[in-house]
Amino acid sequence: FYRSFYVYKYATGYSAATAISDLIIKGAENKGDIDCALETGSSVDAPNSARDAYKRFLTTGESDHPIELLKIAGVDMGTEAPVKNAMQVFAELVDEFDRITRE
Repeated sequence: FYRSFYVYKYATGYSAATAISDLIIKGAENKGDIDCALETGSSVDAPNSARDAYKRFLTTGESDHPIELLKIAGVDMGTEAPVKNAMQVFAELVDEFDRITRE
């Protein structure tokens, strides 16, 4: 590997993406919902919905550090909530795979 911690970016990226998709799917409609959805307790200055927050996040480019930009989308990677959420989603997918392959 040419870059330190390169392989860990996949896990953190998956965790952030899972958190964002959950916020959108759950239809978080306001800042309070976004904060509570992943129990981050962050003070994100989010737009009216998770979808709008994600769109705003996409417009930021490389204007700040990724951990700060993800807060715009309602995800605080400074907490354990996004990783725990991703692990829960992964566990559910494994359970579903197990169920399907037994049929």
